[in-house]
Amino acid sequence: MFGQKLKRAALATVAASALWVGLGTGPANAITVTSQTMFFGSGGKQWSDDSAELFVDTAPADTIVDIGDRFRVILEINGVEDLFPVPSVSRPIGSGPVNELTGISDTIVTGKTCVGLACTFTFGAYLPFEAEVAGYGFAGLTTGASIAFFEDPFPGDFVRTGTVAAGVTSAINGTPYLLLGFDGLDDFWTGNTFIGADTAAVAFLPPATLFGTLNLGQSVLQNYTGMTFVPTPCVDLAKLAITSVDMCGNGTLATKGSGSFTSWDDVNLVFTVVPEPATLSLLGIGLLGMGVFGRRRRRATP
Repeated sequence: MFGQKLKRAALATVAASALWVGLGTGPANAITVTSQTMFFGSGGKQWSDDSAELFVDTAPADTIVDIGDRFRVILEINGVEDLFPVPSVSRPIGSGPVNELTGISDTIVTGKTCVGLACTFTFGAYLPFEAEVAGYGFAGLTTGASIAFFEDPFPGDFVRTGTVAAGVTSAINGTPYLLLGFDGLDDFWTGNTFIGADTAAVAFLPPATLFGTLNLGQSVLQNYTGMTFVPTPCVDLAKLAITSVDMCGNGTLATKGSGSFTSWDDVNLVFTVVPEPATLSLLGIGLLGMGVFGRRRRRATP
């Protein structure tokens, strides 16, 4: 008897998950990024990415990172985890039937401090990027934009090992999903290197060598996800202070494996979300339907 109840509970969980997965757009068998992220409900989440960075210098033939220089980044979110319970289950994004989530970022160096080979850089919004993301379909506020995310129901085409142009094309060929940026004093973006401020030093290191870290806290400027972002505590390592942001990121900088970008990085983005009311209503209706179905089965069981 207990085994039958356990089996029915497992089937109900699978059915609920299947219903939740279906609350999206794209091909009939596609799993949306939002449904994959919210698979186990509301709460703290972590996206993991693979990224490639391009150093854009304002002084030709100069490889030194200075105030006013830029870093243009493409990225792909490849997995999501729930922060609780621990250990959590890692679920893929952008592979199999799960939609792809990619992004592009462009920020400008606003501060630089070096002590020997230890350098800390601060970053801010790059004004032309605000107009760029508007051209991608982000129709609302773009002031302070730093990262634009796109969802693609046909995953597998993101590439960071070729040309910069090919990489950028692969990062923006979805529909607008989420726009992050600077909109207050709580937002920050810092980078640290252990090899000084000369990007030429990266070329002399073996592939996949770690040479720095990233730390950021950003606000949601535009949201097409179907999720509501709840402010999350985030440690600003440069100021040794705790701030409250919509998305908190930490990661490492590494030398590239191949391609035309300057370097690669690996960042985890932490945030807290709940379903928006319309999405939650759809889920509730589906669960109610499954409850009615379960009662009918019990009545028919001798």
